[in-house]
Amino acid sequence: MTKPNNYSTVNMDLILAHSNTRKSVDAFALSIYELVIFLKALGHIDDAVSDLFDRLDKKMWRL
Repeated sequence: MTKPNNYSTVNMDLILAHSNTRKSVDAFALSIYELVIFLKALGHIDDAVSDLFDRLDKKMWRL
């Protein structure tokens, strides 16, 4: 098995490997969530963006 080139390659392989739509959506959501967490830890995303994702996750559509 060859080593993947980058993080997005790993995620795409994971998403494409699962033919089940629910598993693919879960893998895609996890990859976005991980990107948000890492960017927030590095200071690239502020609390307003993080709160927006929390509201969207809780299905609170009124912003």
